[in-house]
Amino acid sequence: GEQPVIEFVEGKLNVDIEWQIFPHADRGTAITLMIAAGGKLPDLFPAFLSSGTTPRDLAEKGIIVSISDLMDAGKMPLTKAKFDRPEMISVKNQLTDDETGKIYALPWMTNRSLLLWTDYVRGDWLEKLGLDDPTTPNEYRDMLRAFKTQDPNGNGKADEIPWQNFYGGVTWVKMFSRMFGLEYLDYSMSTYDSLYWAIINADEVVFTATDPRFKAQLEWVNSLWTEGLINQEHFNMTSPIFNASVSNNTLGSQNMWPSAIVGMTEQLRQIEPEAVWHAIPYAVDPRFGSVEDSRYALRGAVSHTFLIAADASDAAIRLIDYVFGDEDFVFTAEYGIEGIHHEIGVDGYPYYIGKWASMDNITRRNALGSQVGRLPHEDKNAAMLQRIETDPVFDDYKEYLAKIDPYIKPPFIWKLTAEQKDITKAGLKDIQTYVDESIMKFVIGTKPFSEWDEYVATVQAEAGAEIDA
Repeated sequence: GEQPVIEFVEGKLNVDIEWQIFPHADRGTAITLMIAAGGKLPDLFPAFLSSGTTPRDLAEKGIIVSISDLMDAGKMPLTKAKFDRPEMISVKNQLTDDETGKIYALPWMTNRSLLLWTDYVRGDWLEKLGLDDPTTPNEYRDMLRAFKTQDPNGNGKADEIPWQNFYGGVTWVKMFSRMFGLEYLDYSMSTYDSLYWAIINADEVVFTATDPRFKAQLEWVNSLWTEGLINQEHFNMTSPIFNASVSNNTLGSQNMWPSAIVGMTEQLRQIEPEAVWHAIPYAVDPRFGSVEDSRYALRGAVSHTFLIAADASDAAIRLIDYVFGDEDFVFTAEYGIEGIHHEIGVDGYPYYIGKWASMDNITRRNALGSQVGRLPHEDKNAAMLQRIETDPVFDDYKEYLAKIDPYIKPPFIWKLTAEQKDITKAGLKDIQTYVDESIMKFVIGTKPFSEWDEYVATVQAEAGAEIDA
Protein backbone atom coordinates (compact mmCIF):
# COMPACT_ATOMS: atom_id res chain seq x y z
CA GLY A 1 0.00 0.00 0.00
CA GLU A 2 0.92 3.64 0.27
CA GLN A 3 4.07 4.44 2.18
CA PRO A 4 4.50 8.17 1.50
CA VAL A 5 6.82 8.75 4.46
CA ILE A 6 9.16 5.97 3.32
CA GLU A 7 9.00 7.29 -0.26
CA PHE A 8 9.85 10.77 1.06
CA VAL A 9 12.94 9.41 2.84
CA GLU A 10 14.07 7.46 -0.22
CA GLY A 11 13.74 10.55 -2.39
CA LYS A 12 15.44 12.89 0.04
CA LEU A 13 18.44 10.60 0.59
CA ASN A 14 18.52 9.13 -2.92
CA VAL A 15 18.32 5.59 -1.59
CA ASP A 16 16.17 2.59 -2.42
CA ILE A 17 15.16 0.46 0.56
CA GLU A 18 14.91 -3.26 -0.11
CA TRP A 19 12.83 -4.95 2.58
CA GLN A 20 13.16 -8.52 3.82
CA ILE A 21 9.74 -9.42 5.20
CA PHE A 22 9.19 -12.07 7.88
CA PRO A 23 5.98 -13.07 9.65
CA HIS A 24 5.74 -11.16 12.92
CA ALA A 25 5.82 -14.32 15.04
CA ASP A 26 8.89 -15.69 13.22
CA ARG A 27 11.07 -12.59 12.99
CA GLY A 28 13.18 -13.43 16.05
CA THR A 29 13.87 -16.93 14.79
CA ALA A 30 14.71 -15.63 11.32
CA ILE A 31 17.25 -13.12 12.65
CA THR A 32 18.83 -15.72 14.94
CA LEU A 33 19.18 -18.22 12.09
CA MET A 34 20.73 -15.63 9.76
CA ILE A 35 23.32 -14.73 12.40
CA ALA A 36 24.07 -18.40 13.14
CA ALA A 37 24.48 -19.20 9.44
CA GLY A 38 27.20 -16.58 9.11
CA GLY A 39 25.94 -15.37 5.77
CA LYS A 40 25.10 -11.92 4.49
CA LEU A 41 22.93 -9.97 6.92
CA PRO A 42 20.68 -7.05 6.02
CA ASP A 43 22.43 -3.71 6.42
CA LEU A 44 19.94 -2.84 9.18
CA PHE A 45 18.02 -5.36 11.25
CA PRO A 46 16.05 -5.47 14.52
CA ALA A 47 17.76 -6.76 17.65
CA PHE A 48 15.69 -9.90 18.05
CA LEU A 49 18.49 -12.06 19.41
CA SER A 50 18.68 -15.51 20.94
CA SER A 51 18.57 -15.72 24.71
CA GLY A 52 21.83 -14.66 26.33
CA THR A 53 23.13 -12.87 23.22
CA THR A 54 23.61 -9.11 23.40
CA PRO A 55 24.39 -6.51 20.74
CA ARG A 56 27.79 -6.12 22.38
CA ASP A 57 28.47 -9.84 21.77
CA LEU A 58 27.75 -9.37 18.07
CA ALA A 59 30.00 -6.32 17.88
CA GLU A 60 32.88 -8.17 19.51
CA LYS A 61 32.46 -10.94 16.92
CA GLY A 62 32.55 -8.42 14.08
CA ILE A 63 28.93 -9.07 13.07
CA ILE A 64 27.68 -5.55 13.75
CA VAL A 65 29.34 -2.17 14.19
CA SER A 66 28.71 -0.08 17.29
CA ILE A 67 26.82 3.18 16.98
CA SER A 68 29.53 4.82 19.09
CA ASP A 69 32.24 3.84 16.60
CA LEU A 70 30.22 5.25 13.71
CA MET A 71 29.62 8.51 15.57
CA ASP A 72 33.31 8.78 16.44
CA ALA A 73 34.16 8.27 12.77
CA GLY A 74 31.87 11.13 11.77
CA LYS A 75 29.47 8.84 9.89
CA MET A 76 26.38 9.56 12.03
CA PRO A 77 26.47 13.33 12.69
CA LEU A 78 22.73 13.73 13.22
CA THR A 79 22.62 10.92 15.76
CA LYS A 80 25.65 12.28 17.59
CA ALA A 81 24.11 15.75 17.77
CA LYS A 82 20.91 14.26 19.13
CA PHE A 83 22.68 12.24 21.82
CA ASP A 84 24.68 15.31 22.84
CA ARG A 85 21.54 17.19 23.87
CA PRO A 86 21.02 17.35 27.68
CA GLU A 87 17.46 16.02 27.50
CA MET A 88 18.78 12.84 25.86
CA ILE A 89 20.92 11.85 28.85
CA SER A 90 18.42 9.27 30.07
CA VAL A 91 17.94 7.67 26.65
CA LYS A 92 21.68 7.53 26.09
CA ASN A 93 22.09 5.99 29.53
CA GLN A 94 19.57 3.26 28.75
CA LEU A 95 21.42 2.32 25.56
CA THR A 96 25.00 2.51 26.85
CA ASP A 97 26.79 -0.73 27.76
CA ASP A 98 27.83 -0.77 31.41
CA GLU A 99 31.39 -1.95 30.81
CA THR A 100 32.48 -0.63 27.41
CA GLY A 101 30.62 2.67 27.55
CA LYS A 102 29.49 2.15 23.96
CA ILE A 103 26.09 2.26 22.28
CA TYR A 104 25.41 -0.73 20.04
CA ALA A 105 21.80 -0.19 18.95
CA LEU A 106 19.40 2.60 18.06
CA PRO A 107 15.84 2.62 19.37
CA TRP A 108 12.32 3.45 18.43
CA MET A 109 11.92 6.16 21.06
CA THR A 110 8.57 7.34 22.36
CA ASN A 111 7.80 10.91 23.33
CA ARG A 112 10.03 12.41 26.00
CA SER A 113 7.30 12.90 28.56
CA LEU A 114 7.71 13.53 32.24
CA LEU A 115 9.14 10.35 33.64
CA LEU A 116 8.72 11.16 37.30
CA TRP A 117 5.38 9.76 38.32
CA THR A 118 3.31 12.35 40.08
CA ASP A 119 0.48 12.57 42.57
CA TYR A 120 -3.01 13.20 41.24
CA VAL A 121 -5.71 14.42 43.57
CA ARG A 122 -9.31 15.28 42.91
CA GLY A 123 -9.04 19.01 42.35
CA ASP A 124 -12.81 19.43 42.53
CA TRP A 125 -12.77 17.74 45.95
CA LEU A 126 -10.04 20.08 47.17
CA GLU A 127 -12.11 23.07 46.09
CA LYS A 128 -15.27 21.68 47.66
CA LEU A 129 -13.52 21.08 51.00
CA GLY A 130 -11.57 24.35 50.93
CA LEU A 131 -8.17 22.64 50.88
CA ASP A 132 -4.90 23.73 49.29
CA ASP A 133 -2.38 21.46 47.59
CA PRO A 134 -0.46 19.55 50.28
CA THR A 135 3.24 20.37 50.45
CA THR A 136 4.38 18.05 53.27
CA PRO A 137 3.54 14.43 54.17
CA ASN A 138 1.52 15.62 57.17
CA GLU A 139 -0.54 17.95 54.98
CA TYR A 140 -1.00 15.10 52.51
CA ARG A 141 -2.33 12.88 55.31
CA ASP A 142 -4.70 15.64 56.45
CA MET A 143 -6.03 15.88 52.90
CA LEU A 144 -6.63 12.12 52.76
CA ARG A 145 -8.43 12.27 56.12
CA ALA A 146 -10.75 14.94 54.72
CA PHE A 147 -11.43 12.80 51.66
CA LYS A 148 -12.37 9.87 53.91
CA THR A 149 -14.55 11.69 56.42
CA GLN A 150 -16.22 14.63 54.66
CA ASP A 151 -18.10 12.90 51.81
CA PRO A 152 -16.51 14.91 48.98
CA ASN A 153 -18.31 12.90 46.28
CA GLY A 154 -21.59 13.97 47.87
CA ASN A 155 -23.45 10.67 47.67
CA GLY A 156 -24.09 10.41 51.40
CA LYS A 157 -22.05 7.23 51.68
CA ALA A 158 -18.71 6.63 53.37
CA ASP A 159 -17.37 5.03 50.18
CA GLU A 160 -14.41 7.29 49.38
CA ILE A 161 -11.02 5.61 48.93
CA PRO A 162 -8.50 8.34 49.80
CA TRP A 163 -5.44 6.83 48.03
CA GLN A 164 -4.42 3.96 45.82
CA ASN A 165 -2.01 3.05 43.01
CA PHE A 166 -2.32 0.23 40.49
CA TYR A 167 0.75 -1.70 41.71
CA GLY A 168 0.29 -4.71 43.96
CA GLY A 169 2.75 -6.45 46.25
CA VAL A 170 5.04 -4.00 48.05
CA THR A 171 5.97 -2.05 44.92
CA TRP A 172 3.38 0.65 45.51
CA VAL A 173 5.05 1.68 48.78
CA LYS A 174 7.92 3.30 46.90
CA MET A 175 5.54 5.82 45.31
CA PHE A 176 5.96 7.92 48.44
CA SER A 177 9.76 7.67 48.60
CA ARG A 178 10.55 11.06 47.06
CA MET A 179 8.71 12.73 49.93
CA PHE A 180 11.39 11.34 52.23
CA GLY A 181 14.47 12.20 50.19
CA LEU A 182 14.80 8.87 48.37
CA GLU A 183 15.12 9.34 44.61
CA TYR A 184 15.37 6.50 42.13
CA LEU A 185 17.87 6.41 39.31
CA ASP A 186 16.52 8.11 36.21
CA TYR A 187 13.60 9.03 38.53
CA SER A 188 12.08 5.78 37.28
CA MET A 189 9.39 3.97 39.21
CA SER A 190 9.62 0.74 37.28
CA THR A 191 13.19 -0.50 36.81
CA TYR A 192 14.68 -3.49 38.62
CA ASP A 193 17.33 -1.32 40.25
CA SER A 194 14.87 1.15 41.68
CA LEU A 195 13.08 -1.29 43.96
CA TYR A 196 15.96 -1.58 46.42
CA TRP A 197 18.34 1.22 45.46
CA ALA A 198 17.89 4.96 45.76
CA ILE A 199 19.92 8.13 45.51
CA ILE A 200 20.11 10.64 48.36
CA ASN A 201 21.49 14.17 48.32
CA ALA A 202 21.71 13.84 44.51
CA ASP A 203 24.98 11.89 44.67
CA GLU A 204 24.95 8.99 47.16
CA VAL A 205 23.55 5.53 46.42
CA VAL A 206 21.89 3.70 49.30
CA PHE A 207 20.16 0.37 49.84
CA THR A 208 16.65 1.65 50.35
CA ALA A 209 15.18 -1.17 52.40
CA THR A 210 17.40 -0.48 55.44
CA ASP A 211 17.85 3.29 55.13
CA PRO A 212 16.59 5.51 57.99
CA ARG A 213 14.64 7.61 55.48
CA PHE A 214 12.77 4.50 54.42
CA LYS A 215 11.92 3.77 58.04
CA ALA A 216 10.43 7.26 58.34
CA GLN A 217 8.50 6.64 55.14
CA LEU A 218 7.14 3.30 56.38
CA GLU A 219 6.07 4.86 59.68
CA TRP A 220 4.10 7.46 57.74
CA VAL A 221 2.58 4.89 55.37
CA ASN A 222 1.64 2.79 58.40
CA SER A 223 -0.30 5.76 59.79
CA LEU A 224 -2.22 6.03 56.51
CA TRP A 225 -2.94 2.32 56.49
CA THR A 226 -4.07 2.24 60.11
CA GLU A 227 -6.54 5.08 59.53
CA GLY A 228 -7.94 3.42 56.40
CA LEU A 229 -6.60 6.13 54.11
CA ILE A 230 -5.12 3.57 51.68
CA ASN A 231 -7.14 0.97 49.81
CA GLN A 232 -7.02 -2.01 52.16
CA GLU A 233 -6.79 -4.39 49.19
CA HIS A 234 -3.59 -2.78 47.98
CA PHE A 235 -1.21 -5.68 48.52
CA ASN A 236 -3.50 -7.70 46.23
CA MET A 237 -4.21 -4.88 43.77
CA THR A 238 -5.47 -5.90 40.33
CA SER A 239 -6.54 -3.91 37.29
CA PRO A 240 -10.28 -4.52 37.94
CA ILE A 241 -9.94 -3.28 41.54
CA PHE A 242 -8.01 -0.21 40.44
CA ASN A 243 -10.24 0.67 37.49
CA ALA A 244 -13.45 0.29 39.49
CA SER A 245 -12.57 3.01 42.00
CA VAL A 246 -11.06 5.29 39.33
CA SER A 247 -14.22 5.22 37.24
CA ASN A 248 -16.94 5.25 39.93
CA ASN A 249 -16.15 8.59 41.58
CA THR A 250 -14.78 7.18 44.85
CA LEU A 251 -10.99 7.61 44.51
CA GLY A 252 -9.44 10.78 45.91
CA SER A 253 -5.72 10.47 45.17
CA GLN A 254 -3.36 8.26 43.20
CA ASN A 255 0.12 8.19 41.74
CA MET A 256 0.54 7.85 37.98
CA TRP A 257 2.56 9.14 35.05
CA PRO A 258 1.52 12.70 34.15
CA SER A 259 0.44 11.98 30.57
CA ALA A 260 -2.51 9.85 31.78
CA ILE A 261 -4.16 12.57 33.82
CA VAL A 262 -6.38 14.12 31.15
CA GLY A 263 -7.73 10.81 29.89
CA MET A 264 -8.76 9.92 33.42
CA THR A 265 -10.45 13.30 33.84
CA GLU A 266 -12.41 12.80 30.62
CA GLN A 267 -13.44 9.30 31.69
CA LEU A 268 -14.61 10.47 35.10
CA ARG A 269 -16.58 13.39 33.66
CA GLN A 270 -18.97 10.92 32.09
CA ILE A 271 -20.50 10.49 35.55
CA GLU A 272 -19.22 13.64 37.32
CA PRO A 273 -19.11 16.58 34.88
CA GLU A 274 -17.11 18.84 37.23
CA ALA A 275 -14.44 16.25 38.04
CA VAL A 276 -10.79 17.23 37.70
CA TRP A 277 -7.79 15.01 38.27
CA HIS A 278 -5.35 17.61 39.52
CA ALA A 279 -1.58 16.99 39.33
CA ILE A 280 0.43 18.35 42.24
CA PRO A 281 4.17 18.64 42.87
CA TYR A 282 5.25 15.92 45.25
CA ALA A 283 5.19 16.80 48.94
CA VAL A 284 8.50 17.03 50.80
CA ASP A 285 9.28 16.02 54.39
CA PRO A 286 11.27 18.98 55.79
CA ARG A 287 13.51 16.55 57.69
CA PHE A 288 14.92 15.24 54.43
CA GLY A 289 14.81 18.13 51.99
CA SER A 290 12.94 21.15 50.70
CA VAL A 291 10.91 22.12 47.68
CA GLU A 292 14.04 23.73 46.26
CA ASP A 293 15.65 20.26 46.22
CA SER A 294 12.88 18.81 44.03
CA ARG A 295 13.94 17.13 40.81
CA TYR A 296 11.86 16.38 37.73
CA ALA A 297 13.11 14.99 34.44
CA LEU A 298 12.17 14.24 30.85
CA ARG A 299 12.91 10.89 29.34
CA GLY A 300 12.07 8.89 26.26
CA ALA A 301 11.25 5.22 26.62
CA VAL A 302 13.18 3.04 24.20
CA SER A 303 12.10 -0.10 22.36
CA HIS A 304 12.50 -1.99 19.08
CA THR A 305 16.25 -1.47 18.95
CA PHE A 306 18.00 -1.79 15.58
CA LEU A 307 21.50 -2.97 14.74
CA ILE A 308 23.84 -2.03 11.90
CA ALA A 309 25.70 -4.84 10.15
CA ALA A 310 29.49 -4.56 10.13
CA ASP A 311 29.50 -4.44 6.32
CA ALA A 312 26.52 -2.08 6.00
CA SER A 313 26.57 0.28 3.06
CA ASP A 314 27.14 3.99 3.49
CA ALA A 315 23.61 4.52 2.17
CA ALA A 316 22.16 2.39 4.97
CA ILE A 317 24.14 4.30 7.58
CA ARG A 318 22.93 7.62 6.14
CA LEU A 319 19.38 6.29 6.22
CA ILE A 320 19.38 5.24 9.86
CA ASP A 321 21.22 8.40 10.89
CA TYR A 322 18.55 10.51 9.19
CA VAL A 323 15.41 8.76 10.45
CA PHE A 324 16.71 8.70 14.02
CA GLY A 325 18.67 11.93 14.24
CA ASP A 326 16.95 14.48 12.03
CA GLU A 327 14.63 16.74 14.03
CA ASP A 328 12.46 17.73 11.06
CA PHE A 329 11.82 14.08 10.22
CA VAL A 330 10.17 13.62 13.63
CA PHE A 331 7.40 15.91 12.36
CA THR A 332 7.27 14.38 8.87
CA ALA A 333 6.93 10.86 10.26
CA GLU A 334 3.79 11.87 12.12
CA TYR A 335 2.14 14.41 9.82
CA GLY A 336 3.42 13.45 6.38
CA ILE A 337 3.82 16.01 3.60
CA GLU A 338 2.29 19.49 3.81
CA GLY A 339 -0.48 20.00 1.28
CA ILE A 340 -0.97 16.26 0.82
CA HIS A 341 -1.45 14.88 4.32
CA HIS A 342 -1.71 18.00 6.44
CA GLU A 343 -1.95 21.75 6.28
CA ILE A 344 -0.93 24.45 8.74
CA GLY A 345 -3.91 26.22 10.32
CA VAL A 346 -4.24 29.91 11.09
CA ASP A 347 -3.14 29.12 14.65
CA GLY A 348 0.16 27.79 13.33
CA TYR A 349 -0.60 24.16 14.16
CA PRO A 350 -0.74 21.30 11.62
CA TYR A 351 -4.04 19.57 10.88
CA TYR A 352 -4.62 16.41 8.85
CA ILE A 353 -6.62 16.90 5.67
CA GLY A 354 -8.75 14.75 3.37
CA LYS A 355 -8.95 11.05 4.14
CA TRP A 356 -6.08 11.40 6.61
CA ALA A 357 -8.23 13.49 8.95
CA SER A 358 -10.84 10.75 9.34
CA MET A 359 -8.40 7.96 10.26
CA ASP A 360 -7.62 6.88 13.78
CA ASN A 361 -4.03 7.36 14.86
CA ILE A 362 -2.82 3.77 14.31
CA THR A 363 -4.49 3.42 10.90
CA ARG A 364 -3.07 6.75 9.77
CA ARG A 365 0.48 5.92 10.81
CA ASN A 366 0.34 2.57 9.07
CA ALA A 367 -1.01 4.24 5.92
CA LEU A 368 1.66 6.95 6.01
CA GLY A 369 4.36 4.32 6.38
CA SER A 370 5.61 5.94 9.59
CA GLN A 371 5.94 2.58 11.31
CA VAL A 372 7.07 0.41 8.40
CA GLY A 373 9.98 -1.70 9.53
CA ARG A 374 9.96 0.01 12.92
CA LEU A 375 13.04 1.94 11.82
CA PRO A 376 14.53 3.83 14.77
CA HIS A 377 13.16 7.30 15.23
CA GLU A 378 11.61 9.53 17.85
CA ASP A 379 7.84 9.34 18.15
CA LYS A 380 6.97 12.67 19.75
CA ASN A 381 3.19 12.33 19.37
CA ALA A 382 3.03 15.91 18.19
CA ALA A 383 -0.75 15.71 17.82
CA MET A 384 -1.09 15.19 21.56
CA LEU A 385 1.37 17.99 22.30
CA GLN A 386 -0.71 20.22 20.04
CA ARG A 387 -3.87 19.26 21.90
CA ILE A 388 -2.23 20.15 25.21
CA GLU A 389 -1.81 23.68 23.89
CA THR A 390 -5.32 24.09 22.46
CA ASP A 391 -7.79 21.96 24.47
CA PRO A 392 -9.10 23.53 27.73
CA VAL A 393 -9.22 20.11 29.39
CA PHE A 394 -5.43 20.37 29.64
CA ASP A 395 -5.45 23.72 31.47
CA ASP A 396 -4.92 22.21 34.92
CA TYR A 397 -2.15 19.98 33.58
CA LYS A 398 -0.40 22.98 32.00
CA GLU A 399 -0.50 24.77 35.36
CA TYR A 400 1.25 21.76 36.88
CA LEU A 401 3.94 21.85 34.20
CA ALA A 402 4.53 25.53 34.94
CA LYS A 403 4.88 24.81 38.67
CA ILE A 404 7.54 22.16 38.21
CA ASP A 405 9.41 23.82 35.35
CA PRO A 406 12.04 25.43 37.64
CA TYR A 407 12.90 21.98 38.99
CA ILE A 408 13.31 20.04 35.73
CA LYS A 409 16.88 18.77 35.72
CA PRO A 410 18.89 16.18 33.79
CA PRO A 411 18.32 12.67 35.15
CA PHE A 412 20.91 10.77 37.10
CA ILE A 413 23.20 8.71 34.87
CA TRP A 414 24.23 6.29 37.61
CA LYS A 415 23.05 2.71 37.32
CA LEU A 416 24.15 -0.69 38.50
CA THR A 417 26.69 -2.36 36.24
CA ALA A 418 25.97 -5.85 34.94
CA GLU A 419 28.42 -7.25 37.51
CA GLN A 420 26.77 -5.33 40.34
CA LYS A 421 23.36 -6.59 39.26
CA ASP A 422 24.60 -10.17 39.34
CA ILE A 423 26.09 -9.66 42.81
CA THR A 424 22.97 -8.05 44.24
CA LYS A 425 20.62 -10.60 42.69
CA ALA A 426 22.67 -13.39 44.25
CA GLY A 427 22.85 -11.59 47.58
CA LEU A 428 19.16 -10.78 47.69
CA LYS A 429 18.02 -14.19 46.50
CA ASP A 430 17.60 -15.60 50.00
CA ILE A 431 16.72 -12.35 51.77
CA GLN A 432 14.32 -10.66 49.33
CA THR A 433 11.23 -12.49 50.54
CA TYR A 434 12.09 -11.55 54.12
CA VAL A 435 12.57 -7.90 53.12
CA ASP A 436 9.29 -7.73 51.20
CA GLU A 437 7.33 -9.48 53.94
CA SER A 438 8.84 -7.17 56.56
CA ILE A 439 7.89 -4.09 54.53
CA MET A 440 4.31 -5.34 54.31
CA LYS A 441 4.17 -6.12 58.04
CA PHE A 442 5.57 -2.72 59.00
CA VAL A 443 2.90 -1.07 56.82
CA ILE A 444 -0.09 -3.01 58.14
CA GLY A 445 1.16 -2.94 61.73
CA THR A 446 1.78 -6.62 62.46
CA LYS A 447 5.50 -5.91 62.83
CA PRO A 448 6.19 -3.08 65.32
CA PHE A 449 8.84 -0.51 64.51
CA SER A 450 10.59 -1.47 67.74
CA GLU A 451 11.85 -4.42 65.64
CA TRP A 452 13.39 -2.19 62.95
CA ASP A 453 16.96 -2.53 64.24
CA GLU A 454 16.59 -6.31 64.39
CA TYR A 455 15.28 -6.32 60.82
CA VAL A 456 18.23 -4.22 59.59
CA ALA A 457 20.70 -6.47 61.40
CA THR A 458 19.17 -9.56 59.77
CA VAL A 459 19.45 -8.05 56.29
CA GLN A 460 23.04 -6.99 56.92
CA ALA A 461 24.00 -10.41 58.23
CA GLU A 462 22.49 -12.24 55.27
CA ALA A 463 23.33 -9.87 52.39
CA GLY A 464 25.46 -7.03 53.75
CA ALA A 465 28.60 -7.97 51.84
CA GLU A 466 26.77 -8.17 48.52
CA ILE A 467 24.94 -4.90 49.18
CA ASP A 468 28.21 -3.13 49.98
CA ALA A 469 29.82 -4.59 46.85
